[in-house]
Amino acid sequence: MNRANLIRFSSVFVFVTFYFLPINKTLAEITADMCDYPQATNGCAYIPGPDYVPLTSCGMIQSCPAPALAPSINYVGPAQGTGNTRSMITGANLASTSAVTFYQDGKNIISITAPQLTVGRDGKSVTFNISTLFSVNVPPGLYQIKIVTPLGFSNSVPFMLVPSLPPPRVGGVDPSQGGPNDPGTIYGQNFSNATAITVRTPLWRQLVSIITPPYVIVQDDSRITFNLSNAFMKTVNPGSYLLTVGSPSGESNYFGYKFVATGTNQPNINPIFPIGGEVIVNKGGRSSIARIAWATNGLATTTPIKIDLLDTAGAVVKNIAASTPNNHQYLWQYDSFLASGKYKIAISTQSDGRVVSNTGGYFTLITDTTPYASSTATSTLSTDACANGLLFDPATGQMCTSALGTTTATTTSSGSQIIQYPCLDLQNNLHTQLTDATTSGEVTSLQNFLKAAGFLNADATGYFGRLTLEAAKAFQQAYSIGYTGYVGILTRTKIKSLTCSH
Repeated sequence: MNRANLIRFSSVFVFVTFYFLPINKTLAEITADMCDYPQATNGCAYIPGPDYVPLTSCGMIQSCPAPALAPSINYVGPAQGTGNTRSMITGANLASTSAVTFYQDGKNIISITAPQLTVGRDGKSVTFNISTLFSVNVPPGLYQIKIVTPLGFSNSVPFMLVPSLPPPRVGGVDPSQGGPNDPGTIYGQNFSNATAITVRTPLWRQLVSIITPPYVIVQDDSRITFNLSNAFMKTVNPGSYLLTVGSPSGESNYFGYKFVATGTNQPNINPIFPIGGEVIVNKGGRSSIARIAWATNGLATTTPIKIDLLDTAGAVVKNIAASTPNNHQYLWQYDSFLASGKYKIAISTQSDGRVVSNTGGYFTLITDTTPYASSTATSTLSTDACANGLLFDPATGQMCTSALGTTTATTTSSGSQIIQYPCLDLQNNLHTQLTDATTSGEVTSLQNFLKAAGFLNADATGYFGRLTLEAAKAFQQAYSIGYTGYVGILTRTKIKSLTCSH
């Protein structure tokens, strides 16, 4: 090649070079441009893969950056809401989310943006709030929602926008004052989604405390009941306050309420038997069983009750029950080692961290373990003893079955009881929710027996409900059968032995 031709070729080469590599772009920028295409210019190939293969085929040692990915939604919850509802979306590639869009019939209806939208730090979650204004202006119905980022839209997921309810409106409260453990009822409207009662100072409307479930119960759209627990009353000083009912739709109007130091519904326990003055003969463990009875106020049936036997010095001689449900009765089988003397029963529990207790008066216990005289002795039961709550007549050791009128009980030489009752041989295992229709009338037969034996204080209905369950438990406990209330083979056999052995 001569010199002229070489100069001409070089000029062409220089011209072409500057055409493809403008002087205002760096090598890195050009490389980035090439990474945007499956096949880059100048023969530099971009091969997608887990490590993104470097562009080396044209002499450039440069890796293509990992391509940014579009957002995706895995879950939204809750998937429905109204005014002031907050929901969370979880998924992938959500870090650059700018909006949550609502679609219906393929049309973009509205979008939620900041500040009603917050992106999680990990880029995997987005929380959005449906403002009251949003819920008022957007019709209720089923929508599809999508995430929007600079790289496009995510997949869509369903979201139900439910009608926005107006805020609660209070008409009155009854009573208008209360103290620890006192109940109250608020009357008004729009209470169906109420969540709390807020207490504020009357002058500056400063927040003092909040009453929340389970101490707030929405009964219906126009009535809310509440209870002032001891724990809540520790946060409020006695005096007059302004209260509101809160819901996702907003707060109600203010209404006045006065908190007092002493409530009218303080929980209490009142012994019924023994209450003092009784003379009880203890025949030992064979047959001396008494029903300890009490009444309570302001305590649930699930409240654990503790029962102790105290001597005249007030010391605990025996823990009769460490924790028994508040069923208002407990079957106590005397211990033969208890010395004759004066005792009283102490019944207690804890309510909101405070001990609630009471004791009856002193009764006289006479321990007498002399064997019964006759193996065939049959005597009429003592009406007075049975009326006082004993399951057994302390004078004779016979079971109280005075509910049968002229029914008597026979005691054998071994001390076992035979109840004078028509022979009852149950063929079915009985339990709650059974009826006469499915047991050939045996539910009624069981109920009549339990009532006659003094365990059921109700007429037979033919339905095995809560009262029958508790009566069955009491019977099983009295006869040292696992007291579950389920009338199975052991309980049926015991009933048969008591009624069919005479």
